[in-house]
Amino acid sequence: MTASGASSRSEDTGISGILTARWPTPVRYAVAAGFLLIGVGALATIDLVLLPRYFSASTQAVLELQPSQLGPATVPIAPRGVVLANPETQAKERALARPGSAPVAPSARAASSPATPPAFPHLLFAMKDARISPAAERILERVASALKQDRRLHVVLSGHTDDLGTAAFNAVLSLQRAQQSAKWLERYGVASERIETHGFGATRPLDHSLSLGARAHNRRVEIDLR
Repeated sequence: MTASGASSRSEDTGISGILTARWPTPVRYAVAAGFLLIGVGALATIDLVLLPRYFSASTQAVLELQPSQLGPATVPIAPRGVVLANPETQAKERALARPGSAPVAPSARAASSPATPPAFPHLLFAMKDARISPAAERILERVASALKQDRRLHVVLSGHTDDLGTAAFNAVLSLQRAQQSAKWLERYGVASERIETHGFGATRPLDHSLSLGARAHNRRVEIDLR
């Protein structure tokens, strides 16, 4: 076999050989059209069947990812001249838009709720005595100053005695101690309608023991600003 014959046979075995074979022209056109239809069919199969399946599987895989696998959240970029609203700011604006939901300013809350009234030590008295001692006078001066600073306050004076003496005597003595304290406050400029007095005798002792020190603490007037 000659070299030219082998070359001609190899060309006949390939597609190019088929297309370049010495067939009639209509037959060669028909063969070329067949191959073209096969290629078009393959492309249509890829577009209509394989690609939708591929994208559907990819989308499902993305939806099944956990938030930690999705990477950092993207921050939207506003076009030039447009300011993106903060989510917290939007929530506050929605709350303000609701009727009756306007927040009260901190200064308004502070003004509407007065501070806790100051506390004062008890006024102590000698046995069977209702006179105000110098130490008690200094305490009453401080009480009068607090009442002058805050006109909304009033004072409750509660008188007490020790266990010595009769119940009737102690009841009168305890009330006298409270009333004497009230008179001193009136001298310092406190109106009488802002002063309330009570006498409890020996019914409310601070110390139930019978020692001299316990009885001295029980002979008292308690001061309560309200």
